[in-house]
Parts: sequence; C-alpha cells; structure tokens
Amino acid sequence: MNTLWRILNIVLTVVVVIAAFITVPQFFILGQNGDAGLAPAIFWAYVVVCGPLLVLFGYIELVHQDESHTAVRDLRKRIKNVAEKMKSAGKGLERYYRQQKKSITQHEVIDLHAYCKAQYKAKRAEHLQTISQLTDEWDARPWRYRLWDAAWKLLLTIGVLGQFAACSYTMGTEEKNETETTAVKAWTARDISLPHLKDKTKYVANPDGVISQQTVSQLDRRLMQMDDELGIETALIAVNHVAEKDIFRFAQDVFDLYKIGKDDQGLVLVLAYDDHLFRAHTGYALEANLTDAECNELAQRYLIPYMKTNQPDSALLAITDAIYNQLRHLPQADLPRTSAAKKQAADEEPTDYFSYYFFFLIIWTVAYFCVSIARGWNMRIFARNQRPSNMFKKEWTILPMLFGGVLLAASRGFGGGGGYSGGGGYSGGGGRSGGGGGYSGGGSGGGGATVGW
Repeated sequence: MNTLWRILNIVLTVVVVIAAFITVPQFFILGQNGDAGLAPAIFWAYVVVCGPLLVLFGYIELVHQDESHTAVRDLRKRIKNVAEKMKSAGKGLERYYRQQKKSITQHEVIDLHAYCKAQYKAKRAEHLQTISQLTDEWDARPWRYRLWDAAWKLLLTIGVLGQFAACSYTMGTEEKNETETTAVKAWTARDISLPHLKDKTKYVANPDGVISQQTVSQLDRRLMQMDDELGIETALIAVNHVAEKDIFRFAQDVFDLYKIGKDDQGLVLVLAYDDHLFRAHTGYALEANLTDAECNELAQRYLIPYMKTNQPDSALLAITDAIYNQLRHLPQADLPRTSAAKKQAADEEPTDYFSYYFFFLIIWTVAYFCVSIARGWNMRIFARNQRPSNMFKKEWTILPMLFGGVLLAASRGFGGGGGYSGGGGYSGGGGRSGGGGGYSGGGSGGGGATVGW
C-alpha cells in the first residue's frame, strides 16, 4: 500500500508539471487575444476563491491537527536520538582505535583499522535500517492523515497553477496593450478630422481617446463660449503622437489647412500626450492679445503641473480656463494643488496586478514550507540528512600508515603523524526624461508657445 501511495504521488507530480507547462502558455496566448478589462475580474475571482480556502485550511490545521503535529515532532525526535547514538558509537570506535594503535606494531594497526571499520559499517547499517523503519512507519499513517495531506497538496497546486494562469493572462493583455501602443499612429494635420467642420458646436478632436468624452463635452462648451463672447475660433486637438514630434509644424499645418479663425482671430491648442508636448498656436490678429510669453506662462503654470501627474483632462480644462480669463482680463484661478493632483493621478494609475500575484506567490511558498514542516512532508529528507558519514572511509588509509612505518623504522622510535592540506579561492545601474519647450512662431501661421514636461 505504501508503494502504491508513492507511485500515486509521483504520478500526480508529473501531471502537475505537465499541466503547468500547458496551461501557463495557453493563458498567456488567451490574454494576448482577450480583453484587458477581464484582468481585474480574473484577479478578484482568484482572490475570492483561493483566499478564503487558504484561511480555512490554515484554521483547521492550527486548531484541529494537534495530534498530527505531535506525531511529527515525536518522529523527528526519535530520528535524532538514533542519529546521536550512532555518532556516539562512531566516536567511541575512533577513540578506541587511537588508543590501541599507540601500543601495537604497524601490521597490527592495519588489522585494528579493518576491525574498527567493519564494526562501524555494521553499526551504520543498523542505524540506517532503524531510520528506514521509522520512516516506513510514518508512511503507514492512518488514511485520514493522508487524505488531509492530499487536500493540502491539492489546494496548494490549484492555488499556484491558478495564480500562474491568471498572471499569464494579465501579462498577455499587457503585452497586447504595449504592442498596440508601439504601433500607434503619428498624426499629421491632414489625418485629423476636425468635428467643427461638421458641427459648429464641436471644437475638440480626440482621435486617440487621450481625454474622456465628458471632458470633451466640457471643453466644447467652454470653447464655444470663447467663440461667442470673444470671436475667437479654436481647434483643440489631443493625440498621443504627432509626426516626427514636430508639434509646431503640426499646429501650423492645421492653421494653413483648415484656416482657423475669423479675421485671423484663431487659436490652435495641441496636446501630444506620449510625446510630452503641448502647443498653443495663435493667429495673426490674436498675437497682440495673447502673446508668446503669455502662452508659455499660462501653460507652465496651469497645464504642466497636471501633465507631470498624468492628468490630461484636468490639464486641458485648466489651460482653457486660463486662456479665457487672460483674454477677458479676469482674475486667474488658483494654481493647481500638485500634492492633491499627484494623489489623484496615483488613484488613476493602472493597477500593477503582477506585483499582487508575486505577493501571492510568496504567500503560497511560505504556506507550503510551513505546512510541509508541520505535517512531515519532508520527513524522508530530514531522515536522510541525519545519516552519519563513514568516518573510517577517508581518514585512515593503508598507504599513509605504511609510509609512517618506514619513517618509524628509520628513526627507531614510535610515533605517528598525518596531515591534510588544501586550498581554494574565488575570483571574481533606467531613468525617465522629458523635453522642454521654448518660444516659437511666425510665418504664415502666427505665434504661440511650445512647452514640454
């Protein structure tokens, strides 16, 4: 029965390893082809299922398994006692050998060494047999203990495999997002479709979804108010990338291509989110009321603090209000509270599920080692480590004794010596950068300012 149980454990181990090699790549592929929005649901499903089960098993192990824990401690103590007796017997033989060889001839020393070696070998075999019997008795425990061990191993296996599968799915979705991001389009003015051409109440182009639709609606209303009250026609464009990262050329081309502004009272605002650039581009007639220096100052004060914390929605709302107040000669709003902005940006950051999965892997690993020690899963390894080495195998050999005998005869005295020599030796820093902007303008498009973060 014990042999059958061992075979079953080996088969289950092989099945688990094969399942790991099959399921983990499959879930990674599913993640690449799946929906990134499922990653949080999968994570929380994993936590809700495996978390309570681990807590329940831990509670049962701590409260209702004292008998099993006592049996494990007693068996370890018995194995240690056997090992200590063997060590004592070996040291006794060693002392006997050293004492006897001082008063006998060299040939008798060889016979004495063979005798002690045989005695030690017999005692060591007896020791190994006793330990083997103890471990066999452990393997023959009642089935209720084995079933609980099997339940623990099943939970740990499902937990770890489920974690690897869920983590692989999440990594697959992240790689998919990264691939899509690297393949994102670099926009030119001709690629942009301005909604104002079709709807006079729409001023914002948001083809990459850099800002939310709610923010787009708010900006449309504010820019329409600027158009109605001040006669300033505005085109606000939010994209991830502009061609060659030349945001001035992009804004100028938008002016030239779409003829923004009534009587040169036009304004083009461009946010290139992943390029870390913003451009406020003014028409000829607007340059006197909104100078290059003012464009730069407003962007530095009201847009950059938000962009440094990855809040494009708040940044565009703030810079739009600042430009409106500047043109109406109204008091400007208070500067953005960067500490609160940073907190809000941290709340909006995507969750790093990989770190959470790694934390759970640590929990599973600690749980495995704690349970394996408490339930004696490593008992055979523990017993194997208690086996004594054969102290007569290397310490005393015939050739050094014969060599010592020759020296002994030459000096006509008695003595012994030996030594060992040995030697050995051994011989044997990413960062983040952002661009800055200066003043630029002129030509057929007008003035303005470019800033970076």
